[in-house]
Parts: sequence; structure tokens; C-alpha cells
Amino acid sequence: MPSHEIGMRAFVAALIALSLSVAHAADFTLVVDRSTEMPWAAFRDGVPVDGIHRDIGAALAERLGRTARFVVLPRRRVPRALESGEADAVCVLLPAWLPGPFQWTEPFVDNADVVLTARSVPAPADIAALAGEPVGTINGFAYPALEQALGAAFVRDDAPDARTNLRKLELGHLKHVVTNQRYLEYQLRRQPLAVPVYVPLLVSRQQLGCAISPRAPFVLADVNRAIADLVRSGALQRILAKYR
Repeated sequence: MPSHEIGMRAFVAALIALSLSVAHAADFTLVVDRSTEMPWAAFRDGVPVDGIHRDIGAALAERLGRTARFVVLPRRRVPRALESGEADAVCVLLPAWLPGPFQWTEPFVDNADVVLTARSVPAPADIAALAGEPVGTINGFAYPALEQALGAAFVRDDAPDARTNLRKLELGHLKHVVTNQRYLEYQLRRQPLAVPVYVPLLVSRQQLGCAISPRAPFVLADVNRAIADLVRSGALQRILAKYR
């Protein structure tokens, strides 16, 4: 191949690479855990099409002057995606759930972890009553409050997602399931469980924020300003109210 053709191809390839880099720089790329369910996220063809993650991501992107783009991955791949720069951020999490070299925004979404218990067994009076009892959990998720309170007596029974755990509870395969309050309330309003349960036992309350990739093309202060505007304008409350 003549040298001038090789040079032209290299020039065109460089232009394409530059254009892709510029396009990506205009994105706010958020990673979403594939096991996430409503009200947090609903997926179609591997893309979030509804839910709190999508709406908060889009609202923050708009305030950053960027376009929201979502990368859906298994939970265990989320830290690597942030470290490598495949994604700029992941939102609505706690640092204890996602250790790594990340900066964390101001917390801005309230939530709680609760344990749901079938009425076929005595109601746990407190977390300590769960010692040695299998508790429905999600594969790859961390439960710091239960781990700290129960230590080696915290017996996990992992499932791929929260809906599977509720199904295990209905079928009698589990007596206790740990889940988050927003998810539970959203699901029960739409489809009551087929098994009697006690009032959920509170495990912990949290204020959740966003983890920012060390390779993100913006600084933490930019995201904190976007979050402050989201809260101040009432947009956050409207998003959360939409999924009650």
C-alpha cells in the first residue's frame, strides 16, 4: 500500500478517535447494577428506561451540562468500571457498600434497610434475634449493619435479586429477608405478598450519595453543586414522590 494512503488512513482514524473522545467527554456516564429493580430501575434491552437511578442521573447530567449515559453491569463489576473510567459515577449508594479509590458526594437520598419476617415464626425483637438464622440477601451486596451486629452469626442466603428473596419468603424457603424500605413499599403497593408477615424490623437508616470515578472528566464540587440544585429546586422530591 502506498505510504500516502497509509498516512491518510492513520489521519482519518485519529479524527474518528478524537471525535469519539469529544463525544464521550460530553457524557455523564453512570453505572447501574444489573440486579436493581423498581422503584430504583427498570430495564429494556439492557438500558434503564424508568426508575430513580435513571431520573436522578438525567437530572444531574442536565445540571452538569452533559448527556446522561448508562452502563448496566453486574454488581461485582461496578468498582472496576469506576476505577477504569468506563463510568463516571454510580449513585444512591453508601461508601461502606462500595470500597475503592472514589470520591463521594454529599448524601442526598434517604433510605433504610429492613428485615421482613414471615408470621410462621416468632417476630425478631431486635437484630440480635437473627443470629444464626438464614437471612435472604442479594449476591454481591454488603450489609454493614447486620455484619457488625451479628458477626459470624450473620447467615446469608444469597439470591440474584430482591424479587427472588420475596418469592423464597412466600414459598417458605426463607423466614427472614433483608431489603430496602423504598423497594419493599413500592412492591407491596402493587402486589401484596402471598404470606402473612410482621411489620418490618428496622436495621439501619442511611443517607445515600454518589461515588465519583478518579478518571471522571469533572470535579467533585461540580456534582455537589448539581445535587444542591436538585434538592433546592424540589426536583429530587418530585422524583422520589413519583416512585412511592
